[in-house]
Amino acid sequence: TTAVQTISVIDTQAPTLTGVPVDATVECDNVPQPPVVTASDNCAMGIVVDYNQSYTPGNCDGNYTLARTWTASEGCNTTT
Repeated sequence: TTAVQTISVIDTQAPTLTGVPVDATVECDNVPQPPVVTASDNCAMGIVVDYNQSYTPGNCDGNYTLARTWTASEGCNTTT
């Protein structure tokens, strides 16, 4: 007699980012450099973390907003 069990493994969990800083308000001469942000996942290897920064001018010279975005993606098309 023979019995077969088939197990299908799927990755539905998005990667988790580590090291993303909290929002901050700083003086113009004290803008921090973007940190190195990493990601981990329960299944995937080869996770890629992409970084993007956008600039929005403020209400006067020297005032502006930087929006820093980190996106982690892996081979199963789940992103965070």
